[in-house]
Amino acid sequence: VELNKSLSRWNNLNIPPFIFEKFVAVTGEKGEQRPNDYRIIFDSVGVDTSLSMKIGTRTYPPKPVNFKVFNKSTEKFIYFGFIEVDTTLGVGKFSAKGAYKDRIVFLEPNINDTLVFTWWFYLSSGPDSTQRIPQSGDTATIILKKPFLASDIFRFTASKGKIDVNRAKAELEKIKVVPNPYVASAAWEPKNPYSSGRGPRSIHFIHLPAKCTIRIFTINGELVKEIQHESPYSNGTAYWDLLTQDNLSVSYGVYIYHVEAPEIGEKIGKFAIIK
Repeated sequence: VELNKSLSRWNNLNIPPFIFEKFVAVTGEKGEQRPNDYRIIFDSVGVDTSLSMKIGTRTYPPKPVNFKVFNKSTEKFIYFGFIEVDTTLGVGKFSAKGAYKDRIVFLEPNINDTLVFTWWFYLSSGPDSTQRIPQSGDTATIILKKPFLASDIFRFTASKGKIDVNRAKAELEKIKVVPNPYVASAAWEPKNPYSSGRGPRSIHFIHLPAKCTIRIFTINGELVKEIQHESPYSNGTAYWDLLTQDNLSVSYGVYIYHVEAPEIGEKIGKFAIIK
């Protein structure tokens, strides 16, 4: 549990940066790190009153102050103590001057409903010539990085699969034949298990839609082979063993292929088989 510095900020950039950290006193008391988000709201003195607070042997009395602390996670205002060391601008006004920095000490209930120290909040430095202390209307937003807790619930909603037709049409242009040209053999072809002859040949059609029909023609328009491709996934692959519809080896030359995808479109291309 720690401060999320990218989300925590003053509403006005002319106020010096703040420090928000676990309460740790020189007398040994330590706060409990609560995974909550907070907002400190500033107004005139008297908008809220700090609680009496004892740290070591010293007691800090209650006093009217010009701020109140809101727990954004529980949506409730919380109790706090106030260590006031700079009163140059008046008693009860949160400020800082040099090494003298007022501190707001958060007091929150534990599991026994007893108030305990948690965090404290103070300015990193006193204002320079272009800055000022927080005044009525200012707010400090405190957002923490939080671990997963037993009370956290995550809900996920799944939608059924669908085809984005416009995208699918555009992706038809990715369809290719590999290798192209096919020269004698391809790297993925299995070795011949016998002592003579060659093993089966094949070329691959890649980047196919989930369902389509591939038709291969000679340059004269004669149908050589028709392949039905169906897969649960897009960007699929189909192979052709270089055999015709009659299970005969194809001749070397140039061939035309036509890919037809229902309700999507079609793609026409060509490839060569070289001896």
